[in-house]
Amino acid sequence: MPGKRPSPELLRIWRFVRGDTTPRDFERWVDYSPLLYEQLGEELYQDLFTTDYAHWEDVHNLKQRLAAWARGREPLRCECITLSDLHLVDMGKHYEVFETLDEVVRRGEPFWWLSAYRCRECDDWWLVAQEERHNDVFCLRRLSESEVGSILAGREWPRDFDRYETLLKLGMETGRCVDFVDPMSARALRFTIEDLARARPGITLSELAALLNLDLKTASALAHVVAGSTGVIIKFEKG
Repeated sequence: MPGKRPSPELLRIWRFVRGDTTPRDFERWVDYSPLLYEQLGEELYQDLFTTDYAHWEDVHNLKQRLAAWARGREPLRCECITLSDLHLVDMGKHYEVFETLDEVVRRGEPFWWLSAYRCRECDDWWLVAQEERHNDVFCLRRLSESEVGSILAGREWPRDFDRYETLLKLGMETGRCVDFVDPMSARALRFTIEDLARARPGITLSELAALLNLDLKTASALAHVVAGSTGVIIKFEKG
């Protein structure tokens, strides 16, 4: 059976720590939450009011102190409450996150990378995209009850990760950028270029190069091979 749900105050604090609540919104909430003094103690409670919420370093330090307090308040039976609503985790570093997650539904072709997972401890549900060809990351998005119901009924899935291009962009935005030792021999690159061009006919060479962290010369050579062998449409810019 899933464990007990966190208190509203604890959940609010975790939402701030993990980045799902903005510093300004958290500051407003703190001003109207008298129960926090009892829970946090005097020193940490005062930190809430002395922090400069417009200053990145102050906010970062406060989040670290609050995270340490929250983890010490009661043992975590899963990592879900610590994960942002949209969260990326590197393959090889994902074991702790996935320890309590069970795959319930796999979407299947052509969305081979998509599944819905449920946490057996807290009952949170996640849309999970496995980006295993390029940056080797799992992209997770927390699901609402209505979204879960729709998936289980065999109806519509959320469209957040429907395009493999989105997964590559998320990887780029969070600092993932893989370098292939021998890109011309990497079959995964060719498959990915083909999938990207089928999903968005006319995708440009420069876009492919940016998404796959390739120089234009290498991207052009690969794209010409893929376009010639599969018939996908890629726009090769001049100049």
